[in-house]
Amino acid sequence: MSLAETILSAWDWEPSILIGCAALAIGYGVLARFRFQRMAVFYYLGLAIMFLGLVSPLDTLADNYLFSMHMFQHLLLSEVVPPLLLLGIPLDWWRWVLSWRALKVAEGFLRQPPVAWACGIVALWLWHWPRLFDASLHNEGLHAFQHLCFMVSGTIFWYPVVTPVPGHRMTVFPAVFYLFTGCAFSSLLGIFITFCSYQIYPFYLNPTDDLGILPRLRGLISAQEDQQLGGLLMWFPCCLIYAGAILIRLGLWYEAWPGGSNESIASGETLPTLIR
Repeated sequence: MSLAETILSAWDWEPSILIGCAALAIGYGVLARFRFQRMAVFYYLGLAIMFLGLVSPLDTLADNYLFSMHMFQHLLLSEVVPPLLLLGIPLDWWRWVLSWRALKVAEGFLRQPPVAWACGIVALWLWHWPRLFDASLHNEGLHAFQHLCFMVSGTIFWYPVVTPVPGHRMTVFPAVFYLFTGCAFSSLLGIFITFCSYQIYPFYLNPTDDLGILPRLRGLISAQEDQQLGGLLMWFPCCLIYAGAILIRLGLWYEAWPGGSNESIASGETLPTLIR
């Protein structure tokens, strides 16, 4: 087979992922009584991206061949999937969750901007510390825990920005600062990886080659170029996501700025109603 055909055939049908994604999809349908709502599109889109990121050939390339594909996978799990899932959850469900005292206390702590920001950014930097990153590549359980950490920390990070709960969403200018600083610290990590003159992650110097494609792959991209591409993916696309969220918040604020019946949009409290 050609290189492309070999890669496209490398799906990883991990039972735990199949069962988990099926449970999330069916559970959402049951709670929604299988009634279609526009916001459900966000939820299922996020779930589909998570599923493809974990079982498609992207996962095989990320785990065994290319650091850049691992960065792309992390970007999906921490910056794309969490806000989509959050945008797909109705306000009534959040109110039911927050009716439980322990969960309400936990939510009240985790949605504080300094706490949520630290959860997202510290997790990002910590898991890209070379020793811990390499350890996750050699230990399947630790690797699964890494992915779970990215999704959980990403959800905590995005919650104060996109939560539908009235009064719990950040107002526009604090949200802009929150997202801008998140972009800045993600960019610093990406810049360091991109311009580092040595191989930060030794695993990718001589990766496993279960598919027998490494010589052909190295003919297309060297280990150093792969690292540079990974840094660029951490740098530019990540910031584009933050910039897009900033522009949406500023656009809603500008629309409501003169005042009137849309004043609540300026605070960000009614954004979820726009996607129902």
